[in-house]
Amino acid sequence: MTGVQTCALPIYGPRRAGVYGYDADQYFQEANDAMIITGIIESAQAIENIEEIVKVDGFDGVTIGPMDLSISLGCFKQFEHPRYLAAVDAVRQACRRHGKAMGHGCQSLAHAKECVALGDTLLLVAGDDAFLASEARRYLKELSATG
Repeated sequence: MTGVQTCALPIYGPRRAGVYGYDADQYFQEANDAMIITGIIESAQAIENIEEIVKVDGFDGVTIGPMDLSISLGCFKQFEHPRYLAAVDAVRQACRRHGKAMGHGCQSLAHAKECVALGDTLLLVAGDDAFLASEARRYLKELSATG
């Protein structure tokens, strides 16, 4: 099989919408209009080509994948390393020049606030596993204290 095959049918996920407290019929009516399309920047090669990437017609913005990007830049998990910071700045500046949203995978709430202050609008702040683990630890601590 060669090329990309597409389907022009609307997206429909009533169970997922229902779990988050949304009405399935309303979700079906509004979901496609609420979708955004972003690229994930995870390599030194993506940084080298950031101008071309953010100019892609149909992209609403790009989001930095910090772990993979730091690996590719040779500074794994060194998010204050000059090479990493320069790469992030290059993405942010390209997004501004081309009117695209800038996103970032955030390592902490403080980092998320820093990104907001810099004008980033697509933030990945933790994830299911981090939130579940945090809540599980809270329950365990609270239950341990009562018995």
